[in-house]
Amino acid sequence: MPTEDLTNRIVPYVVPSTYPRVPELSRELGHGLWVLLSKNLDGLVSGLSQEDLEDAGAMSIDEAWKTADENLDAYFKKEGTARRYSDEPGLPPFIVLSGTWLVATCIVLQRLHTIAARALPDTELLVSIPHRESLLIFPKGTAKSRAKMRARIRQVDGGGDKPLTFELFDLTATGVTPFHEAGA
Repeated sequence: MPTEDLTNRIVPYVVPSTYPRVPELSRELGHGLWVLLSKNLDGLVSGLSQEDLEDAGAMSIDEAWKTADENLDAYFKKEGTARRYSDEPGLPPFIVLSGTWLVATCIVLQRLHTIAARALPDTELLVSIPHRESLLIFPKGTAKSRAKMRARIRQVDGGGDKPLTFELFDLTATGVTPFHEAGA
C-alpha cells in the first residue's frame, strides 16, 4: 500500500479487550475497551502493525496517533450523523450519533465535548457506546435520570452488531474517563 494511501487510512478504533491488539499501538479506554491504531480498508478494519508504521515512512507511534485523530475528525465532518432528541418523556435531551462502523470511536474525538455542550443544557456529560454504530451523549443528571437513560439505551441499542459496553463514560473537554455510579 503506498505511503500516502496508508497515512490517509490510519484511524483509531474502539474494541473490546478480547480483540487482538499490539500493546504499544493501543490505549486503554476503560470498562473493558481499548482504542487501537487501525487501518481503514474501505469499511473493513485491520489493526496497525509496527511494519505498517515503517511502510508509512517510519512514522513514529505518536505521529500515528496524531494522524489517526486527524483522520477520525475528517471522517466525523464528512460521515457523522448526529441528532438531538428532546421530546422523549422522562428523559433529558440527548444526542445520538449513528451510522457507520467508526461512530462509537468518535468517543475519542477531541472536540466531542465542545460539540455536545453547545447542543445540550449542561456541560457535565456522559457518553455511552453500546455498539460500534451508536454513540449517545446526555447530561450527567441524577442517578434516577441515568437509570432511565440506561434503560432506553438497552431497549433501543441492545441488539446492535459488534457490542461494546452499556457502561458509561464521563465526557469532559479533556477527554473521556470511565464513569462509576457512586456507591456501586
